[in-house]
Amino acid sequence: MNDVITPEDAVEEARRMSDPVVCVRVPFDDIVLVTRASGHVESYDALQLAGEWMRTPDRDTFKLQYGFDWQPPEGLIRKVKEEHG
Repeated sequence: MNDVITPEDAVEEARRMSDPVVCVRVPFDDIVLVTRASGHVESYDALQLAGEWMRTPDRDTFKLQYGFDWQPPEGLIRKVKEEHG
């Protein structure tokens, strides 16, 4: 696969770098909400994000990719393992 960084991707990355995360929460079993200093809120599918966290051996790589440090709750890790083996 050929990863191409578009101008839009570059703008999004610059915004992320200048807008630090102030809160990461899992208000429901299926969603992760990330609030940035500006008040911007991003949402992620909790199972997909937990799966990505589990597949990423280096936590620094996860943090660079998503712009925040996070560890899924144990219940979510179990659910990912049950569904994906």
